[in-house]
Amino acid sequence: MVYGMICGMKNYPRVYQTIIEAHLKDYRQMVFVSGPRQVGKTTVCEAVGTKYLSWDDEDVRRVIQAGQRAVSDKYAIESASESGEVVVYDEIHKYSRWKQFLKGFYDLYGKRVRIVATSSAKMDVYKKGGDSMMGRYFPYRMHPLSVAELTDVSRNLFVSFRKNLAPNMRFRLLWMQSMATTTVFRCHPLRWFLPELF
Repeated sequence: MVYGMICGMKNYPRVYQTIIEAHLKDYRQMVFVSGPRQVGKTTVCEAVGTKYLSWDDEDVRRVIQAGQRAVSDKYAIESASESGEVVVYDEIHKYSRWKQFLKGFYDLYGKRVRIVATSSAKMDVYKKGGDSMMGRYFPYRMHPLSVAELTDVSRNLFVSFRKNLAPNMRFRLLWMQSMATTTVFRCHPLRWFLPELF
């Protein structure tokens, strides 16, 4: 999302995609992805998933509320080859019984499919004195830009500026004015070395 926009609207894979793919390949435990809105959680999880189920889709919501077996029947989970499918539950935290649902789904189908759940809220799975999900998941927190991605952004912005914007003075001034108001540029390290750009 933000990363692709800053880097010229190209489809740059997020570092988190590689991390989640490695987890799904090596581990059986569910992946819980949380983070602020618009950081690319849905985009990354759609890229790694083979079945994408969004809580915001009314039809999907009805199937989830009908239970784990209803999801299995509707989306052919039983016929999935062992660990070949990746089921993504997007924004599942909006369901009041999401913990019980995911725990039951994992216990029933965790050997057959890999499970990814996303949430813009913190997925607090600790339950005092109750049946916990301990050992069934690993949490991942997604941030707008990682250090590696910020390095890419700096390089891409500088190259873009030099090649495309510097020759046209009017466009260059408009570009600098618009970029000076973004969060990336307000706290960008180049600001201290090239203040005329900001």
